[in-house]
Amino acid sequence: MAGTLFGALTRATNLLSRQLEERTTELGIRSVEYLVLRAASMYPGASTSEIRRSLGLRDAAFSDVVRRTVYRGFVVQERFPGDGRTRRLALTFPGSVACGITAGIHAELEAEIGVGPWMEETIDRVDTVGRRLLGIPPVELYLDGLPVDTA
Repeated sequence: MAGTLFGALTRATNLLSRQLEERTTELGIRSVEYLVLRAASMYPGASTSEIRRSLGLRDAAFSDVVRRTVYRGFVVQERFPGDGRTRRLALTFPGSVACGITAGIHAELEAEIGVGPWMEETIDRVDTVGRRLLGIPPVELYLDGLPVDTA
């Protein structure tokens, strides 16, 4: 059955997230929390805004994830030196451990899906789609929540 890019990406994301969460239940970490921890670990100099944009999360959703990870002791929020408004996330020791364990489970899960030349090509193509989508201006909304045509 032929589908759409949106349908295929949504289906794959949902299935991968569900599989990862089923395997990390004991850690108490959701897939989106893992992605935030991973980004904070890989890019320690990145601001919270940069991490949010790189993951394509809305402000409210990202704020919820940050609140949960801070509450659970996985990260602390720090101010950038010389800029009191900009914040970054720093993993705590428990956050580093949880991220490391989840990264191992994540790698096992992707290995079960299969590896090969098609995998890197697929990742590159999906990454290109994501970068293109980042360039699309956001839709402006009326107070009633309906989109406004900004073209």
